[in-house]
Amino acid sequence: MSEQNKAIVRRFIDEAFNRRNLDGVGEFLHTDYCYHGSCGREAHGLDGVRQVIGMFLEAFPDLEVTVDDLLAGGDKVVTRWTARGTQKGALMGMAPTGNRGTMSGIVISQLKDGKVIEDWEQMDLLHLFQQLGYAPTPAAP
Repeated sequence: MSEQNKAIVRRFIDEAFNRRNLDGVGEFLHTDYCYHGSCGREAHGLDGVRQVIGMFLEAFPDLEVTVDDLLAGGDKVVTRWTARGTQKGALMGMAPTGNRGTMSGIVISQLKDGKVIEDWEQMDLLHLFQQLGYAPTPAAP
C-alpha cells in the first residue's frame, strides 16, 4: 500500500504542477480534501486546491517541481520537494519581479480510499521572497 500511495502523490505533483492539469486533480484528491499550508493558508475541496495551485502557476508560468524524497508509512506519505520558476505574475498580492526563484518544502499527505484527503505543508517562503527581492538577504558574516 505504501508504494501505491507514493505513486499517487508523485503523479498528483507531476499532473497538477508540471503538466498544469488542474482539471485532473480529482483523480488524485478526495472530494473532502483539505490543505493546510504555510502562513495559515488553507484550501478545502477540489476547487480550493485549484485556486492555491493556480496562484503559483500564474505567478511562475515556468514552474517546475521536483520530488526529492518520498517516504511512506500506513496511510501517510511525506514528500520533500523543490520548486523553481521565474516570477512573471503577482504572488500573494506582490508585483512580479522577473526574478528566478527556488523554493523547497515538505508536505505530509494522508490518503483515504486511494486518494489524498489531507495535506499539511511547510515551505521556505522567506528564502523565496529574498530571491524575488521582497525581503532583505542577511549579510555574510
